[in-house]
Amino acid sequence: MPRQETQFTQVNNRPVGAKAQTLKMLKERVMTSEFIIAAHISEVPSGGQLRVEFPDQEILICNVAGEYFAIDYYCSHDALGLEGGTIENDCITCPYHGAEFCLRSGKVMASPAWQDIRVYPVIVEDDLIKLCIKPA
Repeated sequence: MPRQETQFTQVNNRPVGAKAQTLKMLKERVMTSEFIIAAHISEVPSGGQLRVEFPDQEILICNVAGEYFAIDYYCSHDALGLEGGTIENDCITCPYHGAEFCLRSGKVMASPAWQDIRVYPVIVEDDLIKLCIKPA
């Protein structure tokens, strides 16, 4: 019986063998791009903030001049809510102890916090704010 050749295909400019690898990549792509509806844009006016809850997660949506950001709701310094914190230069300041975080990256910009917070991808479609909350 002749030996059957393994089929290869190009995905992202690299060869991958067998259908299983291709299917795995497709599944990962679908899993990482799953956005769920969090709010309507009318709920988060320019300069506004909105706390949204999901199972085991609380997220703060911020509208900075029409650009939406989604971050962990709680400050990494003392687990207090960031809601109501001032926003300036794409950073939010914790209203309790003054820790500052970049809305784009979640990086700590000022103490007393030392641990970054998580940011979530945001898209707006048909006036709905959608977040990808899959585990990092």
